[in-house]
Amino acid sequence: MTPTENNLLIEGLVADFRAEYSTSPQIVAIAPGRVNLIGEHVDYNQGVAIPFAVQRYVIVAARIRNDAMLRVKSVPLGESKRLNLDEVEGRIAGSSGGLEPRWLAYVAGAIIETTREMPICGMDLVIDANLPIGAGLSSSAALTSAIVTALDCLLRLNMDLMQKAVLCQRVEQRYLGVPCGMMDPWACMASELGCLLKLDFLTHTHEQIPWDSTNPAFLIVNSGIKHDLADGAYALRREECRIGARLLNVDSLRFITGTEFGSHQNNLPIQIAKRIQHVCGEIARVEQAAELIRGRDWNELGKLLVASHHSLSELYEVSCPEVDDLVKIVVGKPGVFGARMTGGGFGGAVIALVDSNLVPKISQSVAEEFNRRTGLTPQIFETKPQAGVRIISV
Repeated sequence: MTPTENNLLIEGLVADFRAEYSTSPQIVAIAPGRVNLIGEHVDYNQGVAIPFAVQRYVIVAARIRNDAMLRVKSVPLGESKRLNLDEVEGRIAGSSGGLEPRWLAYVAGAIIETTREMPICGMDLVIDANLPIGAGLSSSAALTSAIVTALDCLLRLNMDLMQKAVLCQRVEQRYLGVPCGMMDPWACMASELGCLLKLDFLTHTHEQIPWDSTNPAFLIVNSGIKHDLADGAYALRREECRIGARLLNVDSLRFITGTEFGSHQNNLPIQIAKRIQHVCGEIARVEQAAELIRGRDWNELGKLLVASHHSLSELYEVSCPEVDDLVKIVVGKPGVFGARMTGGGFGGAVIALVDSNLVPKISQSVAEEFNRRTGLTPQIFETKPQAGVRIISV
């Protein structure tokens, strides 16, 4: 997405707000989606991961109200909703849902959690986005990050990025029933332009890894298969990891090495052993990937991406036939170093590391072959690491 396209999206959002509410917004918050290069399903195991913010965004125009009323319009969905947040809190706070449509639960939850220690703050909001929904690119984290950041600025709460990320995580857990980790909102908040993030979920620290324009390109290929992490499969994987840690008498799977796992493998239930094997292997791959990036070894980094996908598909069992097929198609193209599914799984997108000079050719070839095999037309775009959520005055 070019700066001009970005500005046009913001200008259109402000115009929509004025048309909807006959006044101007006080603030615009723009939050990027994130893609995870490597380190999948390890955040809730206190592992490490390397995500970064992408050039696709959720943008929110906001104005504070002097009552508890929420009025919100979603431009991409063509829906407008109105509700009293005083009534909403009693219905869904502390539960696993209850508010429909689901996107409205994210919005209401973000406002309620941010203002929990004060009178609930009503808002007028208009939301727009060019970030695909359900592609594993964290559209929900981008939405909540934008709203929480807008409120933090408007109410002068002076929260640090980790406080805001925790609030976004809490919204997902309490209002949508998804027992998610911290990676998505953390990446949306902490990303810096031209850098990958190495996140450590044990120490709650992060490191910026520079990624310059001479490096290979990142290609995002959205399969078009929608996934829903709240359908129980995500929660089941997390519970299996918890059981595995308990059986191995550790606080989390971060504390299990491959050697230690090997000595216990035959004494574990098969399903639990497979989950542990993935987590241990994935944490090791992230550490290797960080060194390969610093050493600019793209061939070996590509091999790690492919190995990560096979582990997610065969050991963690969170892929699907269409995405497995898509990875095979992408990896088979000249100029591709490696590729893997990204995000929670059960559909969504693939991230590929490719020769930057061959992006158009690879994109066309992948789209044609995937469509021929599945009848689906993938959405494909190149992205560079972007800055995290930011505020724009209007």
